[in-house]
Amino acid sequence: MISLSRNYFDGWSDSENFTIIPKKNLADSNRFKQWKPKEQYQFNTKINRSWENISVKISSNHFIENITNRGLPRKPYSINAFDDYYKTYRNNISSHLSFNDRLKSIISFNSYKRKKNNYFIDLTTLESTLTDDINQTNTKHFLYTNKTDYLYKLNHKSDIQIGYDLNYENTQGNRIQEDSKNQGDYALFNNNEFLINRNLKLRTGVRYSYNTSYKSPITPSVHIKYNLGKFNLKGSWSKGFRSPSLKELYLEFVDINHNIIGNEFLIPEKSNNLQFSIDFNNQNKNYTIDFNNRLFYNNVKNLITLADIGSNYTYLNIGKFSSLGNLSSINIITKFLHLTNEFSLIGGSNNIEEDKIYEKYNYTKKYNLNLIIKLPNNNTSLSIFYQYSGKENSFSLTDEGDIINSQIDSYQIMNINKSLKVSKNINIIAGCKNIFNITDIKTNGINNNTHSSNSRLLIGTGRTYFLTIKYNI
Repeated sequence: MISLSRNYFDGWSDSENFTIIPKKNLADSNRFKQWKPKEQYQFNTKINRSWENISVKISSNHFIENITNRGLPRKPYSINAFDDYYKTYRNNISSHLSFNDRLKSIISFNSYKRKKNNYFIDLTTLESTLTDDINQTNTKHFLYTNKTDYLYKLNHKSDIQIGYDLNYENTQGNRIQEDSKNQGDYALFNNNEFLINRNLKLRTGVRYSYNTSYKSPITPSVHIKYNLGKFNLKGSWSKGFRSPSLKELYLEFVDINHNIIGNEFLIPEKSNNLQFSIDFNNQNKNYTIDFNNRLFYNNVKNLITLADIGSNYTYLNIGKFSSLGNLSSINIITKFLHLTNEFSLIGGSNNIEEDKIYEKYNYTKKYNLNLIIKLPNNNTSLSIFYQYSGKENSFSLTDEGDIINSQIDSYQIMNINKSLKVSKNINIIAGCKNIFNITDIKTNGINNNTHSSNSRLLIGTGRTYFLTIKYNI
């Protein structure tokens, strides 16, 4: 399979008037866009081959992106400005090998290259001049992963899985100390599964890793599964360890509307995790119903997370953090309907305010609905997507370098589209995205129960209408 695509976006700000065809604008404050102009190219290939006992899957994904960040005219005369141009290359090549469904191996190579150039623009002549080297960045990142495991069946009631997991990454850039950093994480793991009786299954695991930058502990896990006809009960406990990646430590990630800046002072996070879930499945020739309800509790030391620092984000550690919650989903499939409902209630607590650690959990509600209705003629379908995100807790970093609790306002998104199959090769899709016209929401930095800062978080470009014509060759 081969696919090729191009995506062009002209940039947008909420002060712009709607136009079908882009038009030239004066070189005034309108040159600055909240959502930066971008152009993307993607080229993907996939090959699957199977023999008697061997199956091989090879895929490659290649991505090129250009982002333009035009600056506001500089005061007092507004006759010049500084512009940034970002060019990004991403490549991913991976292979999946399976032999007798016992030996499995995954190998992948990921490369990332980003170049940023800063220009001084004369808005009267439109001449551009490359600025000093300190304003230019050239970053490269490479990641190699190889996970291989072998499953050995002792008897019909027990089996053993052994394997290794290798991760090596390298980052180069003119803003990185010594211009280059390497990090490796090499792990051995073992899982043992025992069928206690026809309904009860026990699975134990242990993982040991060596990290070239941080000391890593042994992480055990225990899983239990009990079958009750159409119901499955599952419970688990595990210890976790995650070291910061080189991306989180050093890279500056440029998105369409914000930047994420690495933090070289991050330390690893350690955690204890508990889960309990109930699954239900019922199906016949007329319908299929799947239901899942999961309860969880996590206790994390030095949580690695994102924090708002104005127009940018950075990674930081939260010394003590715990979360608990409930995740529920139901999936109903019939001949003419496909309905998915998802609901979550998740609470979090931290030690940013020392006297309130773990005394209070702040909860966030989320609800997703995805509905597809197929009309009796089988040529037309109606799709509805709805998402509600309640007030969400996050973190911010003040100008003084203090971490404070933040809160993101609630919002809701709804998309609707209609699809018509005109012929065997032609599909027409028309619809509306972001029906409620949500562009941004308010975030509040909270310290000692007072709002200490306010900012806006960009969500989308507002309500949009689209028409798509697909022709399959």
